[in-house]
Amino acid sequence: KFINPSKFSLMNKQSSFQQSSSQSQFANLMALLNVEDSDVLSTLKTVSYKKHDYVYLPGEAAQQLYIIKEGRVKIGNHHDLGKEIIKSVLIKGEYFGESSMIGQNARPDFAIAMADTELYVMNREKFNELLLAHTDLMHFMIKTLGTRLMNMERRLESFVFKSSRTR
Repeated sequence: KFINPSKFSLMNKQSSFQQSSSQSQFANLMALLNVEDSDVLSTLKTVSYKKHDYVYLPGEAAQQLYIIKEGRVKIGNHHDLGKEIIKSVLIKGEYFGESSMIGQNARPDFAIAMADTELYVMNREKFNELLLAHTDLMHFMIKTLGTRLMNMERRLESFVFKSSRTR
């Protein structure tokens, strides 16, 4: 496909913003997870994935939340016609798989490493324990989920109300 160079520079600016925003989220999340010198991160298991390895697939058991220590992860679905729908691309410090923490038993989407990636893995019990012990972490997670929801709504509105040329 042909990419208009002016749109490409805009995409780079958005990507830079996303990275700086994500870096501040990473700092906030890391500070929250290391509260009261408990060093929560050191108690979490880490898992490594090579580029193009799936972290999980649709329908798999949803039992863990992931925090990106290094690398990038794409979250998406495959449409019935075989097309890939990208929900988000996440970088260092961002988390995913949170639907498992709110009672969803099966993954609705896939997660795939876009580069060599290292993830922290947190199970439901540990997540609930942390939320109960640290309300600031709960507020951070709610704020992040709210932001993701608003961004998805904006993307949906863009597809519904704007012409393909304007998008």
